Amino acid sequence: MFKKVSGRRKRMPAGIELGTPGLSRQFRRYTRLPIIERSGFEFLSGSEHAFAWRESGKPFRKTPPPVHPTEIRTSISPSSAVGLNTSALANYATSSSKSWPVSPSFVSLSNLQEMATVPILCLSQCSLRSDCSDAAKDPLYWISYKSGRCTTITAVTPNQLQRTTARTLDLVIDNLPTLSGQFLCAFTALDKTLITNATRKSYGVNCTTPRTDQLPSIPPGQHHFTAKLSVRMTSGPDFVATNFTFFDCNTYSSCTQCVSSSFPCDWCVDGHRCTHDTAENCRNDILVTGVSRMGPSYRSGPTFCPTLNATTGGSTEILVSSGIKKTIRVKVHIIGQFIVQTRFVCQFNIEGRVTSVNAQLLGDTIYCDQMEFTYTSRAPNITATFAVIWGGSKPLDNPDNIHVVIYRCRDMADNCGMCLALAEKYGCGWCQVSDRCEVKDQCDQGTGVWLNRNQTCPNPEVISFEPQLGPWEGGTNITIRGINLGKTFNDIYGGVSVAGIPCEPYAHLYTKTKLIVCYVDGPGTNEPRRGPVIVRVEDFRGESKHNYEFVDPVIDAISPKYGPRSGGTKIKINGKYMNAGSRIQAFIDDIPCEIIGTSAEEAECKTSASDRQRSGKLRMKFDKGDRIFDKDLFEYVEDPTIESAESGVAGQVKIPKGIPAGGIRISVSGKNLAYIQNPRMYVYYKDKQFSSTCVVLSNSNMACSSPTIEFDKEPDAENPMKLEYGFLMDNVTGVQNLSMDHNPFLLYPNPIYDKFDEEVKYYKSDYLTINGQHLDRACQESDVVVQIGNSFCNVTSLSRQQLTCRPPTTQPPALDEDGHVNPQELPQVVVIVGGTLRYVIGKLSYASPAGLNGALSKPALYSIIGVIVLLVIVFAAFLIAYRRKSTESNRVLKNMQEQMDILELRVAAECKEAFAELQTEMTDLTGDLTLGGIPFLEYRTYAMKILFPNMDDHAVLQWERPELLRKEKGLRLFGQLIMNKTFLLLFIRTLESNRYFSMRDRVNVASLIMVTLQSKMEYCTDILKTLLAELIEKVMESKSHPKLLLRRLILYCRYTGKIKCSRLEEQCSITKQLD
Repeated sequence: MFKKVSGRRKRMPAGIELGTPGLSRQFRRYTRLPIIERSGFEFLSGSEHAFAWRESGKPFRKTPPPVHPTEIRTSISPSSAVGLNTSALANYATSSSKSWPVSPSFVSLSNLQEMATVPILCLSQCSLRSDCSDAAKDPLYWISYKSGRCTTITAVTPNQLQRTTARTLDLVIDNLPTLSGQFLCAFTALDKTLITNATRKSYGVNCTTPRTDQLPSIPPGQHHFTAKLSVRMTSGPDFVATNFTFFDCNTYSSCTQCVSSSFPCDWCVDGHRCTHDTAENCRNDILVTGVSRMGPSYRSGPTFCPTLNATTGGSTEILVSSGIKKTIRVKVHIIGQFIVQTRFVCQFNIEGRVTSVNAQLLGDTIYCDQMEFTYTSRAPNITATFAVIWGGSKPLDNPDNIHVVIYRCRDMADNCGMCLALAEKYGCGWCQVSDRCEVKDQCDQGTGVWLNRNQTCPNPEVISFEPQLGPWEGGTNITIRGINLGKTFNDIYGGVSVAGIPCEPYAHLYTKTKLIVCYVDGPGTNEPRRGPVIVRVEDFRGESKHNYEFVDPVIDAISPKYGPRSGGTKIKINGKYMNAGSRIQAFIDDIPCEIIGTSAEEAECKTSASDRQRSGKLRMKFDKGDRIFDKDLFEYVEDPTIESAESGVAGQVKIPKGIPAGGIRISVSGKNLAYIQNPRMYVYYKDKQFSSTCVVLSNSNMACSSPTIEFDKEPDAENPMKLEYGFLMDNVTGVQNLSMDHNPFLLYPNPIYDKFDEEVKYYKSDYLTINGQHLDRACQESDVVVQIGNSFCNVTSLSRQQLTCRPPTTQPPALDEDGHVNPQELPQVVVIVGGTLRYVIGKLSYASPAGLNGALSKPALYSIIGVIVLLVIVFAAFLIAYRRKSTESNRVLKNMQEQMDILELRVAAECKEAFAELQTEMTDLTGDLTLGGIPFLEYRTYAMKILFPNMDDHAVLQWERPELLRKEKGLRLFGQLIMNKTFLLLFIRTLESNRYFSMRDRVNVASLIMVTLQSKMEYCTDILKTLLAELIEKVMESKSHPKLLLRRLILYCRYTGKIKCSRLEEQCSITKQLD
């Protein structure tokens, strides 16, 4: 019986042998199991069935038989190694149950003797015999674990094929069942699967390879690709699979590569090509058969290829000095007579430039014509590829990669010593005429004084040495740098002295010609002594420009005198000659203090940890000299501890908070804080540490700035990020990772300060208010600085969305971009948060809006005065011209006025007559009507035609509008404002003052207001009376044709007014008055 065990999917080894205690023989054959995802199975000894899982995750057998009472659980672990034997599996018999997700791998089957479990192969699935419906049709349909026979491909003929050809493959397959349906061969390679039909044979199947135009191309730089060859049915999984190789001989470009490959490729010498079919492609040609070609051949393998051989001495390098003309010669091998009769060319590729010269074959050597080798780069040497071409375009094989190295001696060495120390193969020497490294032929055309590598440079030079001070006790290692300091160690051994005292050089630290490290002892007495460093090379002598001095170091003071037990305190040591010697050490008693740096009057060291509180003397070692400071002791104190860290506005939860911009003040309390030199606070964000400085206020208090954090996503204001934080205090580890025992560090978004609504903000009251968002999430008043020009605004309160501060009593001067005072401009209001986040709010003016924005400059003042004078002159001229024309205009106007009066009287008479006729006609018409005379419309239709003419369907007629549900609150608030007379009048005046507000838009807005106020007609009448009064007053004041307003009013009032139903006549009309 099997039991389903959930588990994660894992890969199994390629093959596993299954065993059980008491098993006498191991598994012999293999079968392939399907992938089982997120499931597994367990073997239970004494059971009658094997319980396996399908790829879909469902079991083959849903209702297993009862489990034997004495069953013993045995499970297979996913970590089992390949080839578990019987004894190894016995350890699993008593282990806890483990899941075994099966990957597509071969698993051994065995006779489990008393165990009745029977995993088998049924259509590539491990199952019970009863679950294999076709098990009775063929003995190979269901393969028992006892048989040990699995379906296997034992041979493929041929097992590899030229990619450009196609042929039939014979696949020998053991234990292939007889199945109804079409067998197929599947070739899978390079993410492509090609299917061909297969025919069942007695030995297995045969099938053809895919068409050559359908096969994938061989990747560049490769000569073959391997395909997975599998056998399957028309529908269903692969029964069995193996590898099959497609190769292409044409991808080989040289004889050596061609005939050495693992594929049956041959080389056509005259045709200079690699082929798989010599009968077709190499007729009447000399062949070199490949080592993988079956059959006898007397010219087989790369030893029969025409090749270049290594030069004399076996080197593959041909060295040529740049600028020198040289004849290149190389050995050749297996050169046929037909090759000898062709033309040879030597080809050199130098810095991408291909140069060819003629060549001759004499015996077994190719001689290239003389040519000059040069290159332009600054490199000491370059490599040029070399080839010998025959037959016009056919290169001889170069299996050893023979190449030409072009070099310049002067770029490989810049002094005589380095030049003579170069490898002998270059032939470089020092030319004293040109004072540089050259080959002999280039030194004054071979006639100058030229030193070879066996001679000595005449001018050794000591450029520098260190240290320049040492204790009089000695024991100092002195490093000497120079030029021409010998070609070998023997050249300088015994020739080095310091201040007249021999200095013994170290052989393992010596660098030819340029570096010597030697050991010098002291003079033995504490007396001043100084002298140069001298290096002798044979008969030549080099001397330093500066002197070496033996001194007596003295310690005067140390600071600080306290530090934590964990160490890390940097102690400054003051004194004299603190940098004397090559090895300086410091100790607190016997505890090392690591030297960080030294100078003539100061040294600095970092203390190590102490196992307890203690005091000790400072001791220093200068090579062999010891110095002890007795005046003061250094004391190890207890490590500091952190009790709390907090930030933010008073009254909020006291936890450390910050913003990505950093700079927020965090108050820290603890113990022994004063003994830390440079405390820092750090925060971890995405596995990266961000730190900031802290200032110690007392032994128990400290102020830190929150670190600046590089973030890729803005933190959430309501759910801030919780980050790990701590403090860096020398080597103290107890103050790190405080999030474990304290509240975590909360990261809030940066506060946002809004700009002023106006371009210039006019300061009126005692306080200045600035709006924003998230202002007090992590900040408090002390974290924010408000700057007005070159002065500051005292922050008095900070809330979530508002900051209030008290500006200076007088307007401060503005600052330009460079921070200089600029009295011609208004001061900018700038908010700085944490010293890093900066917001420019706008300009602030202490003057009233009608006044000047600031003091005017003299040029501006002169300009204004000039404009005023010009305007006065223009006005005077205009006044004179106007006075001249006014008399004549008044006379003409008087005549026109008289004519207008006569015309008005005539029009009034005609209107009176027309009204009388209209009334008579209307009375006759209404006499024929019932119930009111004139046909009236219902109020709703009448109001729509009056307010919204030519509109049959308007939004105000729609009772149910879904979008109003979302806008209900805003409309309700706007409706309340409409009922405010001051707001409504200001609203209408604002609309009318906009010159882009067309007449049609005005009518629509007026109509909508009338619809809104139809239930408040008294209020509406009051608004209309107020607006009408303003209009009349405006027209009268502006003198803009008041008579025109009167005519319009008369025109409106001439229409029939309201009708009284009882009397069927209008109540009021100007017509009656005209009568």
